[in-house]
Amino acid sequence: MKRLSVPALIAAAAITVYAAESPRWTVIAVTFFIEKNGTIHMIERATVEVPEGVDSISREPWSDAEQVLSVHGLSLLDPHTGTVAAPIAFETPYAAMVRWKTSQGIWTYELESQVKNQAADREIDDFMTVPRSRPG
Repeated sequence: MKRLSVPALIAAAAITVYAAESPRWTVIAVTFFIEKNGTIHMIERATVEVPEGVDSISREPWSDAEQVLSVHGLSLLDPHTGTVAAPIAFETPYAAMVRWKTSQGIWTYELESQVKNQAADREIDDFMTVPRSRPG
């Protein structure tokens, strides 16, 4: 029985250490804007707790071959005012994945992205109609 418990404790400790080394996303608020042509603009505000030893953060929102998400901006927000404190350089190794440098602390970021012409195959006005009476 002792042989099984020692490896189990080592595995549990390894999982705990791994979890402690990952950034923790604590608050995420997303605002969407949809244009008439179907382009969706998104502004994501996220507060991230970054532990010691972590030097970069990556984010990979949903995307697929037909609806490719592209990142257009990343900023660090002032924690007291909520306004943009500084733009942040980022890289996009592939579609929808964004990665940037960071340091230990609690940071709030604003990520701007969009999906072009994919909200609908036709004008958004087709979806924004006055409710009609229904039989029944």
